[in-house]
Amino acid sequence: MNTYYGYINLEHDNARRAMLEKQFTDNKLEAERIPARGPRGGDMWPVMGKDPRYNLSGNLTEIKDTENINIPDSRLAEIGLLCSQVDALKHFLKSGKKYGVICEDDVVLPSGDRNINCERIFDAAPPGADTIMLFSFPRQHMAISNMEAFNNKNRPFLKWTEEYFSTVCYLITREGAEKCLKRCGALDADRILCFNCLPVADNMIYKFTNTYVLSCPIVFPRDCFDSTIHREHDSINRHFTEVQKNKIPCKT
Repeated sequence: MNTYYGYINLEHDNARRAMLEKQFTDNKLEAERIPARGPRGGDMWPVMGKDPRYNLSGNLTEIKDTENINIPDSRLAEIGLLCSQVDALKHFLKSGKKYGVICEDDVVLPSGDRNINCERIFDAAPPGADTIMLFSFPRQHMAISNMEAFNNKNRPFLKWTEEYFSTVCYLITREGAEKCLKRCGALDADRILCFNCLPVADNMIYKFTNTYVLSCPIVFPRDCFDSTIHREHDSINRHFTEVQKNKIPCKT
């Protein structure tokens, strides 16, 4: 098989790890665990850039607060996930595989004859696609309507915009991973440059590669939402996950 599977998991979160590894075992898939980085995980790399949300610049990993603003804990957790995702892309490249399936440890994967087939998905995707989001949390009305319209018109691939969130699970080509790591300065260094994107994993990866979103997801987060970064998003994410689950997939 020419596909690499990697998943991000906090060292102490054995329950999530066990549930996800059982899915891989049941589907006869080999997957590599990527230890999560962040305030509750492993060491974070320097992330140099700007965060206009908090008017910050410089080494965003070291900044904790300023005189004028109280920065939420979630910002450093976002930096941790960004470092973890970059680490996952590096592990994928080291594997020598053609395609990478990168996921978080709360994902529910398809099973049996519905297993993820990267070759088939990229063959069907628009030419030049680097990355395919298998699930997203669209929250704005227009983004939700566009996804529904594409699905209803039998168009499974929608061009990514910043209204589509989530790194719960995505596919990426080897070329896409190299492109992303080069653009963020992390291909040959343990540091990340975020001057042309938000210092957030999904924003950086999808902005730096040619990304499409599935108009009808084929993976989902677990029903038991318990975000390690944005607990305040659990309720709204639960709602929009149900919206996604209620879709009837297009025939393609």
